[in-house]
Amino acid sequence: MTAAEKKQIQLVLSDVQSTDLKLATNGINKYRKIGTSNTLHDFIVAFTKNENEAIFEAGKQLLFDIKDEQAVQGMFNAINDPQLKQHQAMLIAALWEAGMDCKDRLSDLITLFIQGDTSIALEVLTVIENMDTSFPYDEITDYKLSINEELEETEDTVKQQLMLSLCDVLDNMTE
Repeated sequence: MTAAEKKQIQLVLSDVQSTDLKLATNGINKYRKIGTSNTLHDFIVAFTKNENEAIFEAGKQLLFDIKDEQAVQGMFNAINDPQLKQHQAMLIAALWEAGMDCKDRLSDLITLFIQGDTSIALEVLTVIENMDTSFPYDEITDYKLSINEELEETEDTVKQQLMLSLCDVLDNMTE
């Protein structure tokens, strides 16, 4: 990315954070045209900082529309960013809404599932359910052991149900 392109992206991201609805909306529309997978994390930070609900929804819709397979890394950077923790479920939902290929991130998804609350677990389960791939038996068995350990620890009955559902989904993903 050239210095001019970086400056242009910075200006667009600044617009996205504006309290002026028209300016922020124009910023999102410009980002839709010139944004890259390398600047996705910065875009997510920008639109989630905007306190206007319409801007948040427009930014979220942009994420749901992403078709660039290179965006998966930017999405996981945002999902794991502590300053975006409160938006984690929405960011995970964007993975399946956009149809992103997360088969190389199953381990990360299982970790998010185990560590997250029920809303995170539900979104991760949806991402995994929508994967069209299979994994080695040993790998699936390891994931299921981790989930079962957590199952014994948690008292949240909804999350327990989600854990059992995830184990069923994983069973159907073995090679």
